Amino acid sequence: MFLGSVWGSLARAEPDWAALVDATRASGGDDDYRSHGKRAGRVSWLKRGYQAVSPAACDTWSAPATKVA
Repeated sequence: MFLGSVWGSLARAEPDWAALVDATRASGGDDDYRSHGKRAGRVSWLKRGYQAVSPAACDTWSAPATKVA
């Protein structure tokens, strides 16, 4: 969400966003459970917050378990 609100002011290009998504996907080791979820989940929440630019979009408390595990 924060990145979505400031990305335009950071003078970043599409390759920078792709690199961030790749780094997020690669973080945390294998697809085992981590404190911040699995790879696909981390990327999904990153994209969701970036696109929505709203705290409501990041409500993991009411999300289905399959989206936060």
